[in-house]
Order: sequence, then structure tokens, then C-alpha cells
Amino acid sequence: MNEGQIIVSYEKIRIFFNLDEREKQRDLLILQSSQKAIENYLDRKLCLNEYICIQTIKNQKIILEELNPIKIDRMLDLSAREVLVTECSLKGQNVFFSNLHLENHEALIRYNAGFTEENLPADLEECIMNVFMHKSEVLRKRIKGGLEANEYSILNNLKIPEDVKEILEPYRRKLL
Repeated sequence: MNEGQIIVSYEKIRIFFNLDEREKQRDLLILQSSQKAIENYLDRKLCLNEYICIQTIKNQKIILEELNPIKIDRMLDLSAREVLVTECSLKGQNVFFSNLHLENHEALIRYNAGFTEENLPADLEECIMNVFMHKSEVLRKRIKGGLEANEYSILNNLKIPEDVKEILEPYRRKLL
């Protein structure tokens, strides 16, 4: 994960926690680890990504799996084996089709979903910042002085606090 894929800016974290700019590399690793821990817990990527879904159109709609879909790039009607050019609307995670003839057709949809720093929900941002704070505190207590690059692996073993998990629960991927 590079700095461009971090959804809460380092600058925001630096100002909020009054961090030392000289420790930027360490704090970026903690921030990356914090976001990754939340993504692993949610079983979802938070940053804007491209996804592909194949589903059967039922009741003139398809429900996309990923959070915050923002744009449909392309649709294929797999049943008719052709590009799907039809009126549809994207509302939340639902894609609604106006063409009744598409009912029970299997469709492939390529779409973009996820968050940017500008549209990240405040509760998700707060969770990332809370996990950052938790990991920073634990790291500072365990290790006095500097860390070698290979020693940052301990960050991955730290658990997400229970109060943060409660906030994240509505965003988790639900398994049936």
C-alpha cells in the first residue's frame, strides 16, 4: 500500500496527534497498518477500486457487493452475449434496470466503488484514527528507540479494539 492508497491523509493524522515530522516514515507504516487492519476486518477495500460482478437480474435490479459504488463502467448481458446498453440507475448498492426484457438475464458489470478522502464517512475515518492511536501507543510502550524495517511486523499482530469493531459492524461484509 503506497501513500496514495491511504484514505486518511498523513497530514491530518500528523496535525491531529501532533506528530513529529521526523518520524513520518514510522507513522506512515502505522497508518498503513491501521487502514489494512480495518480493511481485513471488514473484508473490503476502502480506497476507490474497480470491481467486476456477475449476477442475475431479479426484480429489475442487481445489488452490488462493494461499499459506495460510484460509477458503472461497462455492462454485458451474458445471456444474450452482447454489450448491455440500457437505461439503468445506480442508487446506493442497487442497480435498477428499466428494461423488463432483462429479467432473469445474467449480467456482468464492471464498476468503481470505494471512498476517497473527501467522501469517507466520518465514522470510518474515526476508526482508522483510533486504530492508529492504539497501534502507536502499543508500539511506543513495547519498543524504546528506533525500529528496523523488519520489526514493524508486530503492527500486524495487534487487534482492533472492541469499541472500534462495534462502529465498523454495519460496514462488514455479511456472509450467508
